[in-house]
Amino acid sequence: MTDHFSQPKQNDAVLGGQVPPTGVVLGGLEGIKQRLSSGVWEQQIAAAANASQYGEAGLNLLLQALIQKESRQLRWAAYGELLQRTEPAIADAVSQYNPYRSFQHLFTFDGSTFGYQNIAFTPDSQQLVSHNADTLNVWDLNTGKLLLSSQGEGERGIHGFIFCRAIAISPDGQTCYLAYSDNQIRIKHLITGQTIETLQVETLGRYEASLTSIAISPDEQTLLVGTKDDRVKALDLKEKRSRSFDRFERMPHSIEAVKVSPDGQWVLINDTLFSAAGERIRKQDIFCHAVYFSPDGKTIAGVGTKSIVYQWSLQTGDVLNTIELPANAYIRPVGARNDYIPGARSAAFSPDGQTLATTYHSGQIKLWNWQTRNLLHSLEGHGLVYITSTVFSPNGQFLATGANDTIQVWGLPSEAND
Repeated sequence: MTDHFSQPKQNDAVLGGQVPPTGVVLGGLEGIKQRLSSGVWEQQIAAAANASQYGEAGLNLLLQALIQKESRQLRWAAYGELLQRTEPAIADAVSQYNPYRSFQHLFTFDGSTFGYQNIAFTPDSQQLVSHNADTLNVWDLNTGKLLLSSQGEGERGIHGFIFCRAIAISPDGQTCYLAYSDNQIRIKHLITGQTIETLQVETLGRYEASLTSIAISPDEQTLLVGTKDDRVKALDLKEKRSRSFDRFERMPHSIEAVKVSPDGQWVLINDTLFSAAGERIRKQDIFCHAVYFSPDGKTIAGVGTKSIVYQWSLQTGDVLNTIELPANAYIRPVGARNDYIPGARSAAFSPDGQTLATTYHSGQIKLWNWQTRNLLHSLEGHGLVYITSTVFSPNGQFLATGANDTIQVWGLPSEAND
């Protein structure tokens, strides 16, 4: 190791955030080492971001931070920095000490008796929002405490009970958009639970509960709503009017899922890709239970039959990668009915695109390394139930799964110094 790696650099911080009495700033490799062991996670994260500037010695400090268990936040910071490295030895260490291998059950949140959980994380990954039946709940992910429980108004209408079918969180994390079975979108404040605005979605009226899915564009200008009458409605939010208009062609069957790419340029309606302007690009040629954009927005992934997960190029539609999950990736519950179909039913990518979570009818959750196709970890806590929702937090540090009347949250255990 050459001497220049241990010399102070422009971004080196003062140990503890204060100038010592001697006026000397503790920088260089020794400063990085001291800040990593300071117990103050803000300093630890800042030191992790700078450690790789010090060559092999700095990388070794990151590897030590990845292995240790004392600080959850530091471990995630080291993991994020080391993921960017291509050296084989570092890649092996990252694979061996991947934080997802250590995921544990953190919280159980009570949901609804309706058996379907609508869940979403706030953009800062600090809160989990759930809604079902007529109640909006907001949970603190650091403590597991319920911050807000707001019962909706007008929960019964002329057609009976009104319930929430889908949820989307605004990019600023202040409001949520809820699609209700009375064909209304209600915009609610996440701190007060109050309804800010109600938007009526015009449908063909063939179904009492027509709304099925919802997605918001990254610029929060357009809300896409899937319906049972085979259409997607695009609501213009800029004008703040209860106005809807068609931009997408009619689909041959009910709209079960609408997703917007991270850059807002593409839309997935079920398994068909559209441009943001509504031009049909292609339909995937392999049937999948669910289809998703990858976190970088460059590929599409889908969970197919026989527990095969596919990855396609968004630009060309070519298959880039597949994971054929082994037979022991799922179990057949005792007493399951004859038409029970084993295998993966849904999936979610971690934000870094390296880890894939798949869920099963048996209530199991499997975490896979998407690049190596190796199984990282198995999570069990729901029992033999059908998991209806699977979502990673934006920072990747939490995984939430919803089934029946409970929501389970998974992650690394919280530490006192986080």
